[in-house]
This record gives sequence, C-alpha cells and structure tokens, in this order.
Amino acid sequence: MTIRADHRHPTPPADPAGAIVVRPLRPADHERAAQVREGAYAHELGDRLREGYRAELRDVARHAELAQVLVAVDASDALLGTVTFLPTHDNPLSEHDEPRAASLRFLAVDPSAQGQGIAQRLVRACEDLAREHAAARLVLHVLSDNHRAARLYAHLGFVRDRDLDWEPFPGLVLQGWALPLR
Repeated sequence: MTIRADHRHPTPPADPAGAIVVRPLRPADHERAAQVREGAYAHELGDRLREGYRAELRDVARHAELAQVLVAVDASDALLGTVTFLPTHDNPLSEHDEPRAASLRFLAVDPSAQGQGIAQRLVRACEDLAREHAAARLVLHVLSDNHRAARLYAHLGFVRDRDLDWEPFPGLVLQGWALPLR
C-alpha cells in the first residue's frame, strides 16, 4: 500500500523519489515498531508515560493479531513510523462504540524522523482503509494537551467530537476527533 495524493488529501511534505512507503507490518518489524512506539510516546509524554501503557505500546504482536498494523519505511526499509487501524468498533483495541466508525490508534513516528510527513501518510493510509471498509467516519483520540497532534488532525480534516471524549483514568483526558468519510 502506498499513499496517493489526490483532491481529498492535502499534499504531504516532499518525499524525493517516493522514499517513504506505507505498508503492512511484517513479523520481522515487531521489535522495531515497538521501539518506535515507545520512543515516540516517551518523547511526547515524558514522566506521564505509565508502565502499563508502555507495555501496551510494546505489544505489537498482539495488536497485529487483532487489527491491521501499518508501518512507514524509507528507501532502505528502515521503519520510521507505525499506526494501528481498527475497521470496527467491536475490536478489543477500540476506544469507541460507534457501529459505523473505524478508528486508528498508536500512531507513532520516530522522534528523529518527525517533520517529514510520515504521520500524515500513516493517517491517510488509515483513511483509505476506512473507506475500503465502508466506514462512515474515522475516529481517534488525542491527549488534551497534545496541541501539535490536534493541529495535524485538524489540517487533515478531522473535527473535534466531544461525544468521543473520555478519561481512561483520573487526570488523563483524551479528546475525540472524527473524520467524516461520506
């Protein structure tokens, strides 16, 4: 799978010679994907990254059994980013209960590779998959203080949906965002 640029998708930053490709996770990618996830979340959350969630981030093999995990790789096949796509609300990894919505989770880009449009490519790949699954919306959650991620999602056409907000534990507020697909 590769990301295409068309009228629905804002153009991502330049990618000389199509050097960044989004493809399905392979078993050999599991450890590197876990490292990228953990590193990106630790970079963003610092001391707020709880050990239980750190373990969840590293459990790429389980996520690959339950959902579709995608990776972004460069021309040398070095893994730079990853995301997990959930086609339905009844998936054990889902954080919502909307019957006609797909979702994405665990979006992570290696901190050394940020700013290259990798996150945008991964989100657009999830959008394409959601359309293939005839989902009405693509939903996700973001920490209430992660303004950089919120700007990215707004730029990509997502809108805040307060009905999706939730607090997995006291003091950690996750904001719901949704991208209408129809």
